[in-house]
Amino acid sequence: MGESKASLDVWRELVRLCSEGFVLGHIEVEAEVTGLRSTRIVRMLVDTSSTYLVLPASLAEEIGTARLPLKTKASLANGQEFTAETVVVEVEVEKRKVPATALIMETKKPLLGVEALEAMGFRADPTTRRLEATRGYAVRAYRIQAPYHSTISLGHFFQSTCLSSVP
Repeated sequence: MGESKASLDVWRELVRLCSEGFVLGHIEVEAEVTGLRSTRIVRMLVDTSSTYLVLPASLAEEIGTARLPLKTKASLANGQEFTAETVVVEVEVEKRKVPATALIMETKKPLLGVEALEAMGFRADPTTRRLEATRGYAVRAYRIQAPYHSTISLGHFFQSTCLSSVP
């Protein structure tokens, strides 16, 4: 009951803002995307309708992504279905770093999907056009040796009541 009231309150606030001429816009963030070979800082569009990150093939090739032996079936907002190569990268936004699943497809701007947002403990606030922390952040990270003698960070996530207040 409390969540639906909160959702209704957010909806009412958005209607009020729109009636006053406020236009909701896109949220873009600076993100560090790391693969097996290198790291690149990119501007990503926060896409709360996307589950995964979406990266252009050129970026995936440049940083050397960890390719998964499968393709993922997905659909666009317009309902068009497609199959995309699936990779794993590490993504960092505002000093919160997580491993994330990414789909490879041509896009004008890389997309930051909900899987990574939630793992980092963020939500998109359309009224401020910023990310907001939803909880404390804690990642127990470890490094593994990759096949070509480079290393990649992976994280093991954990949450508990004692960590939920850690900034």
